[in-house]
Amino acid sequence: KSKKNMTRTFHTSFNWVYKLALLLCSVLAIAMWWFKIVLPAVAFSVVVIVITNHVLHCTYSFTSFQNLDVLVISKGKWASPKTILIKEITSYCLQETLFGAIKSVVIVYGNNKTIGIQPALRSEFLEELNKRKQSCSHA
Repeated sequence: KSKKNMTRTFHTSFNWVYKLALLLCSVLAIAMWWFKIVLPAVAFSVVVIVITNHVLHCTYSFTSFQNLDVLVISKGKWASPKTILIKEITSYCLQETLFGAIKSVVIVYGNNKTIGIQPALRSEFLEELNKRKQSCSHA
């Protein structure tokens, strides 16, 4: 397998905001079930399931599709993946929110479209993106 066609996958960052939300919603769901307050218990349980799905199944993959380098952004089992051609990516910027707790990469592609992602290994993700962009510009 040639190095150009290798797939590289990055997972989403599991930062303290996700951890805190998961902990609080889990505790509230258990308390609501314990006291038999069904509607809030169901709501908090669904939030726990959605957060868990996002953290476990959200990936960002660099791969080749029909001899084109692409970035596939999968936001979980219940969302359809987004595929972006590497050659369509015009720029990116780094963004931090919640006092630096959430570190995002905002990618600009196509006709000024943007998408924000949160890779766990942000510097390695950007290194791979730059490497793929360079190989596309040389092709």
